Amino acid sequence: MPIPSIDEQHEIIGTLQACDRKIQALEKELTLIDELFHAMLEQLMTGKISTQPLTETYV
Repeated sequence: MPIPSIDEQHEIIGTLQACDRKIQALEKELTLIDELFHAMLEQLMTGKISTQPLTETYV
């Protein structure tokens, strides 16, 4: 099985590292969005905020 040249190996490593960084960023974003969702849901359920202004806008 042929082995890629050192330059090509470095290019492959760079690409895989970029993919890993993107995955980590997306996982962090997903965590933050989930936390925001739960915080907003709690505020809606306790009556601290209301969806009434949103529904009035579209009437």
